[in-house]
Amino acid sequence: MFFHGNAPFGVPVCFYLSKRAGEMMNDKEFDTVISAEKSAFKVDIKELLSYKYLIFLFVKRDFIAKYKQTVLGPLWAVIQPFLTTVVFTAVFGNFAQISTNGVPAFIFYLCSTVIWQFFSSSLNASSSILITNSHLLSKVYFPRLVLPVSAVLSKLISFAIQLVFFLAFFFIYLIKGEIEPNIYIAMTPLLLVHVMALSLGVGLLISACTIKYRDLVMLISFAIQLWMYATPVIYPTDAIAEKWRGLLLLNPMAPIVETFRYAFLGTSQFYGQYYAISCVSTIIILFIGLFVFNKAQKSFADTI
Repeated sequence: MFFHGNAPFGVPVCFYLSKRAGEMMNDKEFDTVISAEKSAFKVDIKELLSYKYLIFLFVKRDFIAKYKQTVLGPLWAVIQPFLTTVVFTAVFGNFAQISTNGVPAFIFYLCSTVIWQFFSSSLNASSSILITNSHLLSKVYFPRLVLPVSAVLSKLISFAIQLVFFLAFFFIYLIKGEIEPNIYIAMTPLLLVHVMALSLGVGLLISACTIKYRDLVMLISFAIQLWMYATPVIYPTDAIAEKWRGLLLLNPMAPIVETFRYAFLGTSQFYGQYYAISCVSTIIILFIGLFVFNKAQKSFADTI
């Protein structure tokens, strides 16, 4: 039997060291306590911020993985909205003759496509992020909210590239005098935060459900496509009959797209009342998404 030099006479070293370790643990203040008893209404922002480096790593990983082993790399972020705009211009602008309120069809559809693809790609990524990272959920602890947040932020990089591409054409049409931007351009950062909050809220709600009901993964792309047609992306809000216009603008994305287009192109108008409704509904959707996500994350590792 061994005895510690500082231990009282006759006390075994194993007993003394275990007792000292217990006293030290009782005195120590822990930075993070992992518990399954957290309230579904509580979002630990401090803990989330403490994992900001992990969020950065996920953002970097997602962006690099998307364009890895591609010939054109990040140029695909520009090619996709460009080709979509060309198709929209040919089909809806030339053949269907859908009004663009006097704005050249190409810049009209490019403006709509850029802001819509930021939303749709963010929603699609945040909705399926738990399934694509299921191997991590059962192996290591980190705030599960890190995954959907990083998914949305990674799409912000692609949007930045697309925005630069859009601004190149914007200045061309501006010099030609075919568009009339206004002071609402200053709302652009607010619109981006609005889009991110809405896509994150819906994405949290769907991702929490896809863990248990995998059928939803198959429906996400189709649902986003239907949502696009319910949003004034390929047509101006003014083209809708006045009696239905209010119903269309209750879609949270409709005032965002319309405001973005009005700010840069000067077409249509700013629907302030409906934009305020969109802000309120986005906050409600975000809180519901956080609540459902927090409630479901306790069993992610067991269910997935």
